[in-house]
Amino acid sequence: MSLAPGTRLGPYEILAPLGSGGMGEVWKARDTRLDRTVAIKTTAAHLSDRFEREARAIAALNHPHICQIYDVGADYLVMELIDGRPLAGPLPVDQALKYAIEICDALDAAHRKGITHRDLKPANLLVTKTGIKLLDFGVAKISPTARPDDATLSMAITGKNEIVGTLYYMSPEQLQAQANGQEIDARSDIFSFGLVLYEMLTGKRAFEGSSAASVIAGIMERPAPSIAGIAPPALDRVLRKCLAKSPDDRWQSARDLRDELEWIAGPPVETHIKPASARSSRTLFLLGSALIAMLVLGLWTFRRSGGATSAPGGVTRLLMALNPAEALLGPPEINQQERPSRTALVWTPDGQALIFSGIRAGIQQLFLRRIDQLEATPINGTEGAVAPFVSPDGHWIGFWAHGELKKVPAAGGPPVSICKSRIISAATWGDGDTIFFNQGEDINGQEGIWRVSASGGAAVSVASPDTAKGAYSYRLPQVLPGGKTLLFTVTRAAQFMGNGQIAALSLETGKQKIITDGADARYVAPGYLVFMRMGALFAAPFDPRKAALTGEAEGILDGVMQSAQGPTYDTDIGAGQFSVSSTGSLAYVPGGVFSEDLRSLVWVDRGGAVTPIDMPPRVYWAPRLSRDGRRLAVYSRGAEGRVWIHDFSSGATTPLTDPGGTSDFPVWGPDDHHVTFAQDNPSNLFWREDDAGSPVARLATSTDAQAPNAWSPDGAHLAITQTDPRMGSHIWVLSFKDGHSTLNPWLTSPFQETCADFSPDGRWLAYTSNESGRNEVYVAPYPGPGSRYPVSNKGGECPAWSRDGHEISYWVESGSSPVQGTMMAAAVSYKSGEFAAAPRKLFEGDFWLTFPGRGYDVSADGRRFVMVQPRRLATHPVTQIVIVGNWTQELTRLVSRP
Repeated sequence: MSLAPGTRLGPYEILAPLGSGGMGEVWKARDTRLDRTVAIKTTAAHLSDRFEREARAIAALNHPHICQIYDVGADYLVMELIDGRPLAGPLPVDQALKYAIEICDALDAAHRKGITHRDLKPANLLVTKTGIKLLDFGVAKISPTARPDDATLSMAITGKNEIVGTLYYMSPEQLQAQANGQEIDARSDIFSFGLVLYEMLTGKRAFEGSSAASVIAGIMERPAPSIAGIAPPALDRVLRKCLAKSPDDRWQSARDLRDELEWIAGPPVETHIKPASARSSRTLFLLGSALIAMLVLGLWTFRRSGGATSAPGGVTRLLMALNPAEALLGPPEINQQERPSRTALVWTPDGQALIFSGIRAGIQQLFLRRIDQLEATPINGTEGAVAPFVSPDGHWIGFWAHGELKKVPAAGGPPVSICKSRIISAATWGDGDTIFFNQGEDINGQEGIWRVSASGGAAVSVASPDTAKGAYSYRLPQVLPGGKTLLFTVTRAAQFMGNGQIAALSLETGKQKIITDGADARYVAPGYLVFMRMGALFAAPFDPRKAALTGEAEGILDGVMQSAQGPTYDTDIGAGQFSVSSTGSLAYVPGGVFSEDLRSLVWVDRGGAVTPIDMPPRVYWAPRLSRDGRRLAVYSRGAEGRVWIHDFSSGATTPLTDPGGTSDFPVWGPDDHHVTFAQDNPSNLFWREDDAGSPVARLATSTDAQAPNAWSPDGAHLAITQTDPRMGSHIWVLSFKDGHSTLNPWLTSPFQETCADFSPDGRWLAYTSNESGRNEVYVAPYPGPGSRYPVSNKGGECPAWSRDGHEISYWVESGSSPVQGTMMAAAVSYKSGEFAAAPRKLFEGDFWLTFPGRGYDVSADGRRFVMVQPRRLATHPVTQIVIVGNWTQELTRLVSRP
C-alpha cells in the first residue's frame, strides 16, 4: 500500500512514516473520531495471511506490557502508538531484572491464552517510560489446548513444524521442527527469553557466529554462556536453566520464571545475629587477628617472590602504583596520547621487577619497579622510550627512541645504539643474541618483521606482508622457546586490529601459517598461547614445537587494555598491555579496547551550521542515506564495530551486522530494503535485508579488497572500488542480469581511482582520481566509451550527485589534518554529450572522510549533508597496573589442556 502524509484510511489521517520492514510499513496517524494518535501498520497483499494472524493474536491479549490493537482494516492494523526504543544492552543488573520481570509477565499472559510468540528478540521489545512493550505476534503459534471460548483464537495462527523466527533467538526445537516434527510450545519462548536476558546484561548475543551454520551449531551444541562475572550467582543459574537444550530441563512456565526473578530482585533477607558473649568476642578477636597475620604474611611472601606459584593462598591480586612516574603514555611523536598504543610493560626474566614506559614532569622514559619496593626507579638514558624488551639473561633492557633501536645495561650505564629504525610496536630478544622487531617498510604504514644482532649492525628483513593474500602488516613479534619459531600478528587493514590473525614463522624453513584469530600472542609455560581479542585476554592449549593449538581458545579476562583505533591514521596499534613472568605472575593494564577519537553524526547545512543527530558516539565512518531519506546506514570500528541503521522518525538505532568490525562501507540498495557492505578478509561484497535476522548473501568473491560505492538507479549495476595491493585501487562494476552476475573493470589506469557515484539517470559516473598528481573529481559517460571531464580544479574527492542531477558535491582536504577540509558543490550541465562544471565553496569544517567509500551523504533536497564530526572525549591517564600472583594456577583452571 502506497501512503503519504495527508492520506485517509477510513477515519484515520496519515501523519508521518515511522518505519518499514519485511511485512510492510508503519505510519503515525490520527484517529479523527476520537482525536487520538495511533500507529497504522500496512501490509503487502502476499503477507495478508500473516497480517491477519497477528491481528487475531494481539486482539486476544490485554496486558500493560503488550502492544494493544484498536482496529483492523482490509490491509492495515490500527495499534497503540508506542513512544520507545528497542531494548539494548548492556544494562545494570537491577535495570535488566526490572525489564526481565516485565517481559516474563507479558509472556505469561500470552502463554495462558495458548499463544507462543516464537520471535522474541530485542527488536520486538520496546523500552518506554512505563516499561517494556512486547510487539509483533506475526509468527505466533496457538497451542491445541487454547481455550475454545476465545473467538479471536479460533484460527490456527501458523502451521505445525514450521521454522519461523529470527535465527539468533531461536530455540533448538525451532531449528529442528521441520526435520523431526518436534512440537514447539511456550518453553521455546523461555529459551529465547534467556538469549534476550544475556544480551541485556552483556550487550552481546549469546551464540555468535560468522555464518548461519555456526550460529545454529552454537544454539544446538554449545553450553549456555555464563554471566557469573557480572551478575549474582542466582541470576546466572536462572539464565543457564532458561538456555537448557531440552525443553524439559528449562523453566516450565513464564510465571515460575518471573517469580524467581522477582525473588532475586527483591531486598536481601535480613539475618538476626545473637550478640556475642565476652568469651565468644575474645575468640572472634583472636581469630580475626590470626587472619590479619596470615594476610600480611601472604602479601609479604607475594612481594618477595614476585607472585611465584609457591605463594600461599593461591591467586592474589594487587594494584601497583606507578610513582614517581605519573602515567603510562604513548610516544610523544604520536600526538601526546594519554594511553599507550605500543607495548608498554614487560617483566624481567626473574619475575622480580616490571619495566614500563611512563612519563614524569612531561618527560617520557623507562622505569623499573621491583615487587619488593614501593616506588619505581627511572632508567637513565631512556628518554623518549617506547616498547621495552629485555635480554634473556636480564642484563640488558632494549627499547626504541628517536629513530633508533637501543639497549641500556640493567645495572646502569649509558645507552647503546643497535640500529636505525622507524618506530616499532614491539620487539623480542631471542636466543643467540638476535632481536626481532617490526617496523614500517614504506610511508603507507605497512610493516614487516626484521632482525638485527643485539651487538649492532644492519637490520635484515625476515618477513614482509603477503599482500596477495590480503595481509597489510606484520607486527608484535614474539620468539617461542628454543628460538626456532617466531609468532607475530597479521593485520588486514591499516586502522583496525579487531580482524587480526596470529601467525607462526619457522626461522629454519621460512614457512608461515595462521594459528588463530587475535593479536599480540605470548607463549606461557607449561603449554598455553595467550593473546588479545578486542580488549579481552584469551588462552588456548598450545604445542610450541608444532606451533599449533591443541584445544579451543577460551576468554579468560575481560577489560585488558588494547588499542583498536589510533588518533588519526596511526597504523602502529593493537598491542595488548599485559606481560606474564617466568614465575607465573600476570601484569596488565585494565581498560579494554579504547578509542581516542569517538565521533558524532551531524547534519550540516549549506552554510556550515551543524545540527547533531541523536545517536551515541562511536568510531563512525561513511554514513549513507536511504533513497527515501527516512533512514541512515553507517558503520563503526572498534569495540562496537558493525553496520548500524538509524531511523530518523523513531530515533532508534539498530545493528544490521554482527559485532567485530569487519563489515564496512554500507550502501543502500535501490529498493531501500537491502544494504550492501564489504565484509571478510579480504573485504568482499555482501548484502542483507534491513533486518539483522535476515540471511547475509554474498554478491562477489575476489582475492582483492572490495568496497561498494553506488548502485545504478535501475539496480542492474553496482560500482565498486577494488584494490589490488600491487596495482592499487580502481573502479569495477558488478552487473546483474537474468539471475547471474558479472564483475568487470570499468576504469583501470596507472593511477588510483576510487569513490564512484552514478548520476540519477545512470548515464554518468563521477569518481576520484590522482592522475594529475593529486586527488581530483572527474566524470565519464557510463558505460562508455567517451571522454572524461574534470569537475574539481584545486583538489577534490568523494563526489556525490544531487538527486536532480544538476550538482556534484565533493570534499577538499586541507592537507594539514585528515579532519579539516572544505565542502564544494559544482553546478553541472551536459548537453549533446558535452559536460561542464562550475565549482563553488559551501562551507569549511572538521569532519572525518574515508576511502575508498564516500565519507558523507547528501539529503534528497540537497540542502543538508550528513557527516562525521570528531568528538574528543576526556580520557584519564593510566596510573596503575594490576598484578596477579600465581596467575598460571588460574589459567590452568580456566583452560584445560588435552
